[in-house]
Amino acid sequence: IYTPQMVVGGVTHIVGAKPMELADAMMELMQAAQTVQIDAAREGEMVRLSAPAMPEIGTLSVQLVRYMPKSKVVIERGENAGKTIAYSNIVTDWEVLGEWSGEAPLAMEIPVSGSDKGAVIVQAKGYGPILGAVKLP
Repeated sequence: IYTPQMVVGGVTHIVGAKPMELADAMMELMQAAQTVQIDAAREGEMVRLSAPAMPEIGTLSVQLVRYMPKSKVVIERGENAGKTIAYSNIVTDWEVLGEWSGEAPLAMEIPVSGSDKGAVIVQAKGYGPILGAVKLP
């Protein structure tokens, strides 16, 4: 039992000290076609999500992830004290929007306010693989 520093695609666990494993996992994921094609259209502070019906995939969890693309942090204590570290894609909020059975097309409207960027992920229920994702416009 350990705490991975990264989970790629919802299933591949990687320790942060293994950058080649991370690169390989990301390349493999990028080359695979998404199972669920999600569309997102913004109208002011509302985003409409849609996807075609896919009854064969079972129940999926639809989630909204909000993030800051970049931030620099001055480290005050510990082994990195005095250093300034640049972080990327810092998750600021993670919300389960609901479940989707796939029996009917996905049609969901979600409020999205604030300056943080966002992405919607569709994941097999029970922390399974991520089957589709889209950055919010």
